[in-house]
Amino acid sequence: MSTWADNPFRKTMAPPPILVGRNNILGEFEENLSQFTSEMAPTPEHYTVCGEYGVGKTSLLYKFGQIAYKNNFLPVLVNQLEGSDPSTNKILDHIIGSFNEKSLRDGIAATRAIKNKGDITPNIQESIDSIKNLEAGKKYRELCESYSIGNSFSMVFKDIWDSVRGNAGGIYLILDEADYLIDAGMPLWIRNMFFGLNMADYKYMLGVSVRLDKAKTRERFKDREVTAAFGRHFPIKTLPRFNSENTRTFFYEYLKNAPLTISPHLISKIYELTGGHPYVLQVTGWHAYDHAYENDLNKMDENEFSGVYPKILGELGDNFFNYYYTGFEDNENKREIVLKICENGGAMSYRELKSEMGIPEKTISSYLSMLIENGVLRRVGHGKYTVFLNAFSDYYAKKWGGEIKSKRNKKRVGSLEKPLDRAGEGVEPVKVFISSRIDELKGERDAVEEAIDELREENLPFEAWRWEKEEETIPSGKTADEIQSEELKDSDVYLLIFGSTYGAESGISPTHKEFEEAKLEFDKDCILVYVKNVERVDERQKRWLEDIEKQCTYKAFKDVDELNDFVKNRLRYLWKDKFDINQ
Repeated sequence: MSTWADNPFRKTMAPPPILVGRNNILGEFEENLSQFTSEMAPTPEHYTVCGEYGVGKTSLLYKFGQIAYKNNFLPVLVNQLEGSDPSTNKILDHIIGSFNEKSLRDGIAATRAIKNKGDITPNIQESIDSIKNLEAGKKYRELCESYSIGNSFSMVFKDIWDSVRGNAGGIYLILDEADYLIDAGMPLWIRNMFFGLNMADYKYMLGVSVRLDKAKTRERFKDREVTAAFGRHFPIKTLPRFNSENTRTFFYEYLKNAPLTISPHLISKIYELTGGHPYVLQVTGWHAYDHAYENDLNKMDENEFSGVYPKILGELGDNFFNYYYTGFEDNENKREIVLKICENGGAMSYRELKSEMGIPEKTISSYLSMLIENGVLRRVGHGKYTVFLNAFSDYYAKKWGGEIKSKRNKKRVGSLEKPLDRAGEGVEPVKVFISSRIDELKGERDAVEEAIDELREENLPFEAWRWEKEEETIPSGKTADEIQSEELKDSDVYLLIFGSTYGAESGISPTHKEFEEAKLEFDKDCILVYVKNVERVDERQKRWLEDIEKQCTYKAFKDVDELNDFVKNRLRYLWKDKFDINQ
């Protein structure tokens, strides 16, 4: 019979004792390591692990380090670099500075490769002693006086490997929270440096983690140079939150040796509240276990959980949510926008906010962009802005005295209460805003709408918005620009059809204006550009296309049938990747 023991969950950001839901990527890493050590692959895959704050990036890299240690690799932990806008030289000095005795021992202990610092294997201990005698940091700074920082960095890393060759099978370098590499424009530099070292038989493997909960970092991470650098030899592994199945597995694994069970219905409720966020689940599990232990409960149901939930929110508010709301609480308008969304079940459309907020439209739009940048809000399907976690909605509404509405938005992304059965049932349609010259591209606009109608036959609830079908319904007193701007903000996908004529002899054309506004309102993956193959394009249109090429990719099409196919394929992908509440 199971007995009460120490709480198996963790309510801190420390790596958890059990890693759930990552078996596939761990298997990939072990295979990659095996091929590298057996000389089957001269250059290993240096994984780039991405994800939001608290999703488990560091825990996964530490697990990689643990696996590497068991294969006679020396894991070296490079902690987050403090300060803003570090120089390349400062970054390299910081990396090399981790090759000292204390940091090396601490790094091995952090990965939990050993139970005690004194348990280090003889081969790895000799490697540490050799690196200590090398004084890598001092040597790097001396070399920089005579050589470029790149050559100095390379020479020191060659010396480090030469000093451990014969003892260690390789060196696994963990660059944790390495957003600074992107900010400093260094991904390509790092990739080329270690590719060169690997090709010269220097046994280095890298694990890099990048936090993607802030919009600015996400956008920079999508830049071609960054993607190209981290995509080749640095495969990008994005860690998602747990799905409902992984959430059930999480509680099973942590409680299988405990005298406590959590009802399946409560696990579904916890999943709805936490969105499957690993750290939030840890805090939730910790308080549930603690409450059950103190009250000698063998089963936790929804009624018991309601007494624990305020403690969970308080813990998250002190140690997690403050990461998101710091920087906007001092602004009353931004605070009111967040509060209004929280009070309305955690999701509202731009139109709903505009009707309920007593501030100018431009101010609402500007603040929504800022809150997305901070990671507090996300633009999701069905024209909604949503808070990043339902639990945050509950916490923040309570914190600011708002009354949480008893009727949660059942159409909200993440809800388990009403899955999609048929197109248009269970969720609101995903609105596609069609933008183009109307007279020139009427056939193409028809083709896009037909594609969307055909997707509805596949039970994918998209709907098209076209100016020419809506212009007669403009409210009195509103201009065409105003109504199109409102509809664009209330849409989920922006689709531009690019033809041969610009449409304005002077100033910015209406279509161009819509594109510029869409860049501020939509994630890049929801901006779709299709360029018609034509023999002649006017000069202003040509210049605009050249500008578009610098900002996003586009798809060229030869006729309306090809355009129809392209649109359906892309929207199918977006539905599965972004809008399907059952994924």
